[in-house]
Amino acid sequence: MPAALREDHKMVGHPSVDPVPVDRDILADGDCELEVVIITVVPVSGDETQLRLTTVAGRVPRARHRPDADPGRGLDQW
Repeated sequence: MPAALREDHKMVGHPSVDPVPVDRDILADGDCELEVVIITVVPVSGDETQLRLTTVAGRVPRARHRPDADPGRGLDQW
């Protein structure tokens, strides 16, 4: 059982992606030697898309264009 729960709002930044507003829940033990940070955004939103982009930015070219690409495809389907 966590001894402390804190909640706050932050902006997550990445050099290849616009800043993303996120909610953070921070669970800490009684001695504050260990913290677990849970980052969330509003589901199915532009913020969620931007946060997902931070996980792939730098691993794939940002401006990749494929004429046959389906614009409705999600990032996890590439």
